[in-house]
Order: sequence, then structure tokens, then C-alpha cells
Amino acid sequence: MEKFYPSVIQPLWTHIQENFSEEIKERLEYEKALKKFKESQIKVTIVYGNTYKMLKHFVKNRKGLDNKHQWKVYVKPKENIRSSLLIKKVVFYMHESFSTTDIVKKTAPFEYSMITYKSFEFPIQIEWQDWLNKKPTIVNHWLSFNKREQQKFITLTVNKEILEEH
Repeated sequence: MEKFYPSVIQPLWTHIQENFSEEIKERLEYEKALKKFKESQIKVTIVYGNTYKMLKHFVKNRKGLDNKHQWKVYVKPKENIRSSLLIKKVVFYMHESFSTTDIVKKTAPFEYSMITYKSFEFPIQIEWQDWLNKKPTIVNHWLSFNKREQQKFITLTVNKEILEEH
């Protein structure tokens, strides 16, 4: 049997081995199973953000304001994995001043485009596929008009064997 704690003096280690051999065996099996479990896990990065383009010709909205910002908000895996393997549904909760405030996307691509007159912050709810056994994630996204694209990240730990099955 391997030494469990190498710094323990020999008489004490002998006593532990003689009186707690079953517990030591269980602990070693647990550590072996934990190592195998950790090796089966991979990290998947989910990207959410928006693209942006300033329009050359403004469009007046119903309030008479110039809609000049064309943007697309999205949620997708950074890795080369089909979005629908991980994501079941995405809800973009638009500002209350919009005629439709809850934009629900149940199929990939999980994105929404619009032309507006200003930037605003809104929540995005991501519902994960059932096999992930994960509660929905809610993130807040501030539309960025400073760059062509603005991104943030969520990291998921998933079982690579189950991912490969799907």
C-alpha cells in the first residue's frame, strides 16, 4: 500500500495502516475516481456580445429620433461546437420602450438584430440543454457602439464524453 502522507513518521504511519486500512483504501479509490472525472471534463467558452455599424443614412423612429446604430446581439460557443448542443433557448430582454420586449430564440443562431438611436443595457437569459443539468444563466449586456464588436465570456465545464455523444 502506498504511503498516504509521506511526512508522517513511520510508527504513526504503521499504526494508521493497521487500524484504518479500509478508510485509506476508500480514500485512494476516491482520489483515483476524482482524477478520472477531472480528466473527462473540458471547459467550453460561451461568447455573448454585439456587432455594430453606424448607418450612413439615418432612419427616423416613431418618436422622430434618428435611428443610426445597427447592431446584432448574439450568444454562441467560442469553440467549434454547434450552439444547439449546449443552448436550448436564449431570451433577449429588450428595453421597455420597445414594442416587443422579450425576444425569444429557440434555435441557432441565437442572435437578434436591430437599428436604434442609442445604446442601452439589457439582460440575456441562456437556457442550457437538459443533459448539462444546469440552471439558466442570466447576464447583463451593454450594447457597445465604440468598437465593431464587443464580447464577454462564460465558461462551462462539461463532460467531453457526453458532449461527443450529442
